[in-house]
Amino acid sequence: MRLVRGVAIALLVVALQQLACGGEVVAPSFDDAMMRLSVSQCARHERCWPDTFSTTWQSLDECASSRARRARMRLGSPYVRDAVGFAERCAAALDADGCTYGEPAACRPDTGTQPLGGFCLSGFDCAGGTCAILVSTAVTETPFCGRCSVAGPPRTAGCRDCRVGDTCIDDACRPPGKLGESCGLVGCQTDLRCVGGVCESALARGDACDPARSSCVTSDTCDPVTRTCVPRRRAALGEPCGYLGDRFVECERASVCSNDAAGTCVPRVADGQPCNLEVGPGCNDGSTCFAGVCRPISVAMCTGDS
Repeated sequence: MRLVRGVAIALLVVALQQLACGGEVVAPSFDDAMMRLSVSQCARHERCWPDTFSTTWQSLDECASSRARRARMRLGSPYVRDAVGFAERCAAALDADGCTYGEPAACRPDTGTQPLGGFCLSGFDCAGGTCAILVSTAVTETPFCGRCSVAGPPRTAGCRDCRVGDTCIDDACRPPGKLGESCGLVGCQTDLRCVGGVCESALARGDACDPARSSCVTSDTCDPVTRTCVPRRRAALGEPCGYLGDRFVECERASVCSNDAAGTCVPRVADGQPCNLEVGPGCNDGSTCFAGVCRPISVAMCTGDS
């Protein structure tokens, strides 16, 4: 697969930085490791599921930049163990992995150092590997904060190595159903739908559909007027967004829908710039509106030390 120019240059720089003067390979920096991981995640997404990739991202560059910001947020916590090593192992596993459902075992969160009850952003922070996010219906500056909690019941012997997306049934890992296989307790693979307990193909572009059901392929949506499957479309900067007639229109990733009556796609607020938690617009991925300014998310915000 051909990488777009910006990502290709970034990967080349990372590779060169890992070579010392004598040709000895040195450990990558934290930022380099986060970019390496993000590029691998995005490249696999584009390679294996191009339809969902194209409806989520405008380019591989956009995907990698956004994911890198989120990776720095999740793995940059002081409670995470060996973030660089984890990122390198996960990236290598993603590069070598086929298009199987779920992530490789190397990409599962390592346990952190935060004890039970401590604040966390993800399972990477916690000694027990589980972060329970504190759910609130109120508008809050820290909706991403959680507490390290006791993990659920341990997996039985037959399910300890299940991939993300598998279901453990009768002491065995059950992957999502393929075309014609049964479903219900187990879901279906991407672009299949569970109908009458059997995985069936999703409706193709141009097929008749019901707007009340999610029956089109992932890259399409059911047009409420023509009642046929049509390509999803994201509004560009400056275009109308939100509920437009019977359809909800999202903005492209780099922008966000304004909160006024006539929704318009406006730029996201950069780090360090003033923001408004109530009326928006929102901050970039991996950042939040904290004390009236867009700032990178950190676990210190949860403890009040930020």
